[in-house]
Amino acid sequence: MGETGEAGGNEREAAAVLDRLRRKLQGIHEQEVTRTAARLTRASGDARAAADALSIAILGAVFARCSAALLDADADAEGPHRARMLAELFDL
Repeated sequence: MGETGEAGGNEREAAAVLDRLRRKLQGIHEQEVTRTAARLTRASGDARAAADALSIAILGAVFARCSAALLDADADAEGPHRARMLAELFDL
């Protein structure tokens, strides 16, 4: 495969891994919302909203860092290796 073909394949692999990661993190967020609601039955709406915002911020930071590392690597030969490592780390 030529250099352009390899780059396209790496980009597709990175996009697929990031899509699976986004879905995985969304599932984690939904589970956390359910758990938090069960734990905070007496909490105010503001407390629940704050817990939800914190969950979104944490998972957003995880996704941003992982995607930045993957996309930075995509420019060099490390892209496929990092994509596999990320998939293994998050059981994607």
